Amino acid sequence: MSAILSDQEYDNSCLFCKIVQGTETKVLVFENENFMVIENKFPVAPVHLLVLDKYHREKKDAISGKYSDEGYFEKLFSISFVKKSTLF
Repeated sequence: MSAILSDQEYDNSCLFCKIVQGTETKVLVFENENFMVIENKFPVAPVHLLVLDKYHREKKDAISGKYSDEGYFEKLFSISFVKKSTLF
């Protein structure tokens, strides 16, 4: 289900875009149409996961609230309700 992003949605200098595109290695834990959950390559806890958006987001846009009207954060936080048995 890995996303193939269009040039407008992908930044080839962004590590997270490269992970979503599959050009960087990852250990995939969970994936849906909006997000990908992977194991952190350099964990600082016994379980250290990263939730990646499948679309490139500029930090300045997230801070400004650009995504709040799209239900972005509701979708992001809904991943935290996935049963642990699904992940481990």
